[in-house]
Amino acid sequence: MYKKSDKELVGNDRFEGYCLDLLKELSNILGFTYEVRLVADGKYGAQNDKGEWNGMVRELIDHVSFQQRFREKSQISSKTKMCLILSPVSNFPDTS
Repeated sequence: MYKKSDKELVGNDRFEGYCLDLLKELSNILGFTYEVRLVADGKYGAQNDKGEWNGMVRELIDHVSFQQRFREKSQISSKTKMCLILSPVSNFPDTS
């Protein structure tokens, strides 16, 4: 959610809410940095007739690095990729 302010806010300061608070706390505990931004097409993500995703889901598919064993599997479907992205690492299915 956009944060209301009389002054111009930039970067992560533009947003507020539970998920942002949780992300900030996790980054402090685990020591990672992040940037919150809106996707260019403004969509959450849906598949078209060809099975291709758009929106936030497309960005995840394009930009999330899978473990090496998943990168080597060229026959993983788009839906399976989404399940892998959204599953905790400890629950990844064994595809070997």
